[in-house]
Amino acid sequence: MAPKPFRPELLLRWKYGVKRECHSAYSRQLKPYSSFISGNFLIEYETFHSIRFNEELSGYGHEDTLLGLDLKKHRVDILHIDNPTIHMGLDSNQEFLEKTDQGVKNLVKILHIMPCMRRDIEKSITLLKVFRFLRKVGMLYPLRWVSRVYTPLLRKQLCGSRPSILLMDLYKLTLLAKLYTKGWRNQSQP
Repeated sequence: MAPKPFRPELLLRWKYGVKRECHSAYSRQLKPYSSFISGNFLIEYETFHSIRFNEELSGYGHEDTLLGLDLKKHRVDILHIDNPTIHMGLDSNQEFLEKTDQGVKNLVKILHIMPCMRRDIEKSITLLKVFRFLRKVGMLYPLRWVSRVYTPLLRKQLCGSRPSILLMDLYKLTLLAKLYTKGWRNQSQP
């Protein structure tokens, strides 16, 4: 785990990495395909050449999700080891929020371009599990309202000196609800 940054404008990315991404090899091995992160891995050339990264995704986010699910689909075994990546710099809070926006958009795109993998995608991504539950219990309208009214305040707090990972989760859910209302629901139900 990297030391806490001194500059508050770097805290959001650091906190998110520590709370959501930094897991032991043992815990990642329990769900090897949904825990796959492409930042540090070794794969046979022939295997990678036959699977590859999905070219339909652009920008930041979830290309490793798809690669992990493709590895599962092709029954390629994954062995997680403790081999941490050293980050030479962190994104600013603002840059990380922009990447998060792109990541949520890519997640919605994945659901469109990979309908045959929809069930696996929903099982492997906590954000979609929570979203599906909230949709079932009728919470989409409140999420959309929060998105319309509070997004600027959420972004301001997340870019401040004390960003909250819980608010980051809420921010991502409201963005997902907003994208859901812009036609995603007409094409496919999560």
